[in-house]
Amino acid sequence: MISVSAEGPRGRKEYTLTDEGLAGFLGVLTPEQARGYLTELTEMSEQEYEGLRQLEASIDWGDDPHSVHGRIALEYGLRFNAMRREWALWSASQIR
Repeated sequence: MISVSAEGPRGRKEYTLTDEGLAGFLGVLTPEQARGYLTELTEMSEQEYEGLRQLEASIDWGDDPHSVHGRIALEYGLRFNAMRREWALWSASQIR
């Protein structure tokens, strides 16, 4: 995604986006490509969220440290995927 384009004194490096990295920025994509990317991101977030919900339902949670910490990690995944889905939907609506 990036490459070193110049090196300076004391090990200083200047980085440049590669073509692949540049493609990751929505502003350089056509509106159709950007919306397509965001649609894929929405769908991926929904699938991951549902997978975590199924995992959550399949576990007999207890009060032991593994359950507590496992539940904390699972909750992070649920919240992250919910937020990413909402962001992708909002972002797609902003692209004209």
